[in-house]
Amino acid sequence: MRLIDPFRAAVEMCPECAASMVTEPMAVAEKPAGDCFALTGLSETVNLDYTAVAENGFNAGDRSTHTDEFFDADGNSVGRLVGHSWKVVNRPSDGHLMAFYREEITLPDGEIQTAGWIDVNAILAGEWQVLHAVGTGGRLIGKVGVRELRSEVLRHRFQANLVLCGAAGH
Repeated sequence: MRLIDPFRAAVEMCPECAASMVTEPMAVAEKPAGDCFALTGLSETVNLDYTAVAENGFNAGDRSTHTDEFFDADGNSVGRLVGHSWKVVNRPSDGHLMAFYREEITLPDGEIQTAGWIDVNAILAGEWQVLHAVGTGGRLIGKVGVRELRSEVLRHRFQANLVLCGAAGH
């Protein structure tokens, strides 16, 4: 079975989505068009409940629940998120700790579900990470895309983008 990373999967399903994504700027060619939804340049505050298996560092077996709030550039609240993560395995190729994330995002006009793998070492280094996103309610139902996030203040604040477009053949 061949796995496709979230960025490539979203672009395959909706090429217009690439214009709003920041995780691969070389692919950005035009503004989103058609049936796309882009909420970008967000600040995300994190309220984290973290359970560690050891007192030092991050380890496989750690888990967390987080309730976050998204704010636009003007400081207005534009949505909320409830999520869970599980630090699951150290990737054999480079030893990076990998976490599985599952989130429910509620916006004023729709709901989004996200899921996927995040490289904990990359988050600690301030690198962008990407989760698959699917619109599951309101005007976003049936849209597919990504949630991008990058840590600004570890465990407290992220930069975030949500980009979803109508599914292929829609």
